[in-house]
Amino acid sequence: MRCEHCGEREATVHITTIRDGEQMDLHLCGDCAAEEGFFAWSFEPQFPVHGLLGGLMEKVSDSGTMSMPRSAQCPTCERTYREFAQTGFLGCVQCYQAFSDAVIPLIKKMQSGSAHRGKHPRGRGRSLSEPEDVQAKIQSLRSSLQDAVKAEEYERAAELRDMIRELEAKCDGAG
Repeated sequence: MRCEHCGEREATVHITTIRDGEQMDLHLCGDCAAEEGFFAWSFEPQFPVHGLLGGLMEKVSDSGTMSMPRSAQCPTCERTYREFAQTGFLGCVQCYQAFSDAVIPLIKKMQSGSAHRGKHPRGRGRSLSEPEDVQAKIQSLRSSLQDAVKAEEYERAAELRDMIRELEAKCDGAG
């Protein structure tokens, strides 16, 4: 479908408005949509991801949970930890192992646990009531519980313990 404004480019922006019960559709190319002021935002990130990761790495480092010298280097791609901290990008698969002292705490801060569980598309995923999902959640909670105890966050540890017990009770009742 061609842009309804310029008629030259392919329409990639489709705008539907409803006024007084009447639906109006407008099909524009990205350039014309921007010219007409339909985009009050930019597709460019407002902050660089590496800035976010760098800030998190410094926070982990300040808390004393990381002992990675900035001069540490991956033996495979030769990327240094300093480059990783500045860009937020690892150079190769072996970087995960080379910088594991920094990467693992960072991953644990960003998500619960260090194992990637993935996501299911909405409406097509499994519910948490399925046994393998409950067991994965329990394992993740146990890992978080250990971290909370190590950090002497006892209130958080008690909450996690109670959540684990509740899920285990559901498993025992269902099986």
